Amino acid sequence: MANVKLGNQTFEGVESVKLNTTDGGTATFTLGGGVTGEFVLCGEATEVGESAFYTEKINGIYLPNATNIGNSAFEYNYVLSSINLPNATNIGDDAFHSCDALVNVDIPNATNIGDRAFHSCTSLTSVDLPNATNIGDYAFHSCTSLTSVDLPNATNIGDRAFNGCTSLASVDLPNATSIGESAFYGCANLSSLILRTTESVCQLIVTAALGTKIVTAEGVPTGEGFIYVPAKFYEDYVTLIAYQAAMLLVSQGMGEAEAQATADYIARAILRKIEDYPEICG
Repeated sequence: MANVKLGNQTFEGVESVKLNTTDGGTATFTLGGGVTGEFVLCGEATEVGESAFYTEKINGIYLPNATNIGNSAFEYNYVLSSINLPNATNIGDDAFHSCDALVNVDIPNATNIGDRAFHSCTSLTSVDLPNATNIGDYAFHSCTSLTSVDLPNATNIGDRAFNGCTSLASVDLPNATSIGESAFYGCANLSSLILRTTESVCQLIVTAALGTKIVTAEGVPTGEGFIYVPAKFYEDYVTLIAYQAAMLLVSQGMGEAEAQATADYIARAILRKIEDYPEICG
């Protein structure tokens, strides 16, 4: 089987394309004309180039051999409802940006989710990425229907990765070592963020949980949500969060001594030990 690449802007301006089907026949699809049904775009394709299907109207994607999905490859496909990419390891920047009909995502072998890859996919309800290690900046920003996130091997969560995911209630990150600025900002229903790694302290930016049920947008603990961490690192997390919070408070004009005391209170108010809450943390 020869490698096949669907190159940059492959179908830009094309009205129809004839593709081989899985039974050895061919079928003609009208791009931009409301294609329906899931089909193999190209069974032998190993790569989809940048903007290859940009703005085209494709209902479903099944690319069994593709390993790389280029930047903006399917951006602004407003009717795209499902993707099945069983061997894709890289999802490029903006690859599915604003695919607001997208409900189902099946990319079990993806290790990298690029910046803004699923930004504004407002119908997406769940994300299961068992092998992803990197979630890029703004990757799932404004996915307002997202209720479930499974990222067992993610080590890095980028800046504003889940910003504005207003339906997200709980996030469990067993291996996260870095969570970026405002990663969960505006997740108004997020009440639990579980950081399980026992190898080191996750480098959590204090603004990550602002605007959630854990901390208000003004940085005030709500008492309705918490960040759960291993008991062995509890004091380390207190130090990390309190240090950042104190710097923020001082920059806003609070005196240093008051800022340090307030920041310590904030850190201890939002942090809980995983071991003390088995009913939540399992």
